[in-house]
Amino acid sequence: MKKRILIFFTLASLFSKAFSLDIINEIRQSINKIIPSNHTIIDVSIPKYNETEAASEFSKYLEKRIYASLSEMQKSVFSFTTKNKMEEFEAQLSDTGDYESIMNEAAYASKPNGRLFTEFEEIGNTIEIALKYEPLGRTSIGTSQTGLIILHKKDLPFFTYKPENFEQEKEKYSDVKTAKEIIVKSVGNSKSIEITAFMVDENGKKAEILYPGETVQFLIAVDRASYISIQGIDAEGFVFWLPIKNNFMEADVPRKFPDNDQIDYKVLDGVFGAERIYIYASSAPEGLPTQTQNTKYRPNMLSDAARGLISVTKQKVKDAALGVFCITYTILPGKREEERNN
Repeated sequence: MKKRILIFFTLASLFSKAFSLDIINEIRQSINKIIPSNHTIIDVSIPKYNETEAASEFSKYLEKRIYASLSEMQKSVFSFTTKNKMEEFEAQLSDTGDYESIMNEAAYASKPNGRLFTEFEEIGNTIEIALKYEPLGRTSIGTSQTGLIILHKKDLPFFTYKPENFEQEKEKYSDVKTAKEIIVKSVGNSKSIEITAFMVDENGKKAEILYPGETVQFLIAVDRASYISIQGIDAEGFVFWLPIKNNFMEADVPRKFPDNDQIDYKVLDGVFGAERIYIYASSAPEGLPTQTQNTKYRPNMLSDAARGLISVTKQKVKDAALGVFCITYTILPGKREEERNN
């Protein structure tokens, strides 16, 4: 009996590795078509479920195989850490995808050539994986390339593909897009505050998947002097506000939050799924949302809030500039060292 069990597990392991190699091969072929051969440093975004910007258990599995594919192609994955001052690159990253050359030569030489985005969707018995590569640099705007991979679920280990709070995430994804459009349409691009922000874990690495007990920081920059507030919506839809000691930010001066040594932003246990952080900026403090406590997300809450902000600023603050930025991350159960090895 023990021999049979051993043989079964050995065969299962071999099949798993074979499927993994097939997937890596498909990814490599697709990447080879969309990434120029002279692009050797690639910024890889965590794979996310279509129309949610949220990750799931499958995201880490897919990310590892993307890394393996790039490695086989002699390409390096851009390693973002605060230790090598990459936050200054990110703080200068505009919506056009330009990295400003404000670094020393060593840091500038290590900047990525482009960014690889991956979205996937469960359709019947298949998983459709859409790849999009966006070169970075002023001469590369509008030159993105796309690829599509279709995998059969029978060829994959068992996964939960959708985020645990999938339906709510679809609603919030659409809601925040509408909120941004409302702000830009109302105040115009010239009065829209450009916010650059991202989240790092306790090791200083850019974080898009978190585990209970981990602490995080936010690195934020704005393109004009602004007051900011940070709102969160957890996986169950509850709204919370992160404490800020000094919410005034100078233009183009990146800052870390929390800005109080006595406060940690810590991931709580027991709530899993996609969560969102919304960073609001206004050229006048009156233009920030009211920090209502004990509320829960409802459909169109963010777009309604955007309309409310615009109404208030028109009445109280003439010609106020506004901006909103969204960070999506996913909390998975367990601990980081317990991630799948395959």
